[in-house]
Amino acid sequence: MKRSMKRVLAMIFTIIMVLGLVPFKSEEVEAGKKASFKSSILYIEEFKNENASLTTDINNYTKASLGKSVKSTVSTYRVSNSPNEKFIDVWNRMPDDQFIVVINTHGYPDKLLPDGPKTMQQAIYWMLNPPNPLFDVKDINKLKYKKISYIVLLGCNTGHASMATKNLARAFSDRFNTTVIAPDGTDSFWSEGGTYHYKPINDALGEFASYSGGRSTVYGWLAYTPANSSNGYTKAVYQIANGWMYMYTVDKNMAFELKGRYNDSEGTLFEILASYSRHYSKKIR
Repeated sequence: MKRSMKRVLAMIFTIIMVLGLVPFKSEEVEAGKKASFKSSILYIEEFKNENASLTTDINNYTKASLGKSVKSTVSTYRVSNSPNEKFIDVWNRMPDDQFIVVINTHGYPDKLLPDGPKTMQQAIYWMLNPPNPLFDVKDINKLKYKKISYIVLLGCNTGHASMATKNLARAFSDRFNTTVIAPDGTDSFWSEGGTYHYKPINDALGEFASYSGGRSTVYGWLAYTPANSSNGYTKAVYQIANGWMYMYTVDKNMAFELKGRYNDSEGTLFEILASYSRHYSKKIR
């Protein structure tokens, strides 16, 4: 499950050096095609409070990467096991052409899960008696094809590197021929002034370790690229910014502004996307 942690700041960078890029596709080409971009957030009720922060990050990243004059709109969709909110149905009703889709639920490597426990006792019971999932990886082909530039999974271990060939991140990347960003680790989260930060960790309950085959070190945020990606990259898994996250904001011209670097893999959604598209990412699979 997600849990709160405090942010630790590290050194401030004075020189911006792009060592190499592993972009999802040519953002300049995308921007030249149209002036309006749609994005979506699929969320469970428990994480509804994150929507405003995620929306701001999506809008800022869209404008910073594609140009401040483009129009960015973000729609939110609640998912649950209720008849009118089932994940597959909600997904299939979304617009077909989108820039970023964020899926903010609980998760296992192969499943998206509904609203979770609120106490440690409930958490232990939840792990021993898993709820009915919102979505199972085996149903990936039931999802209607969408043209999406980025898919971001915020559910715990949905990008678990020890299950890189069969987890949700790989399935979404292959199905929609796009880059999927997901955590290798249990995704902790916290708010700083209303802005949410996310950090994959090796959790105390042992959820991460149960899938890792003995591996104790988490890779942090990973990017899964498809076999037929438009930028020529082959099917692979990259550790975003080599496990570091970079502190980014937007300046008055809606351009990327680098403020420094974290000492680990934490970051806002905007910083995770910027760290991937603007810094070297190491191929691990």
